[in-house]
Amino acid sequence: MKHMQQKTVKITKFSQLNNELKNNIAVVLFFSSSDCSVCNADLPRVEILAKELILPLIHIAADKAPEIRGQLGIFAVPTVLLYLNEREYHRQSVFIDFRELRKRMEEITCRY
Repeated sequence: MKHMQQKTVKITKFSQLNNELKNNIAVVLFFSSSDCSVCNADLPRVEILAKELILPLIHIAADKAPEIRGQLGIFAVPTVLLYLNEREYHRQSVFIDFRELRKRMEEITCRY
């Protein structure tokens, strides 16, 4: 059963990601790496947005999840993906436009 609730999950396997996408109407994916200072600055901002808009957030350490990176075509960090009904809805990489991200996240929450 699909639902929307705010939670933050860390995953490393593609099968885990598929389960999260199947079990949630909408999902925010945030890709980072441990040596990325921009990622460390952006993650808390994405967490605040996800919590405020009651969207599940999946944090993926890109350097520890090569299968997920390959399947989703993640070539740079930070990357934020929004999924709606198991399909990619919005993507931003490297320079995250938080105004645009908020707008897209609000669009998702208005649909459900």
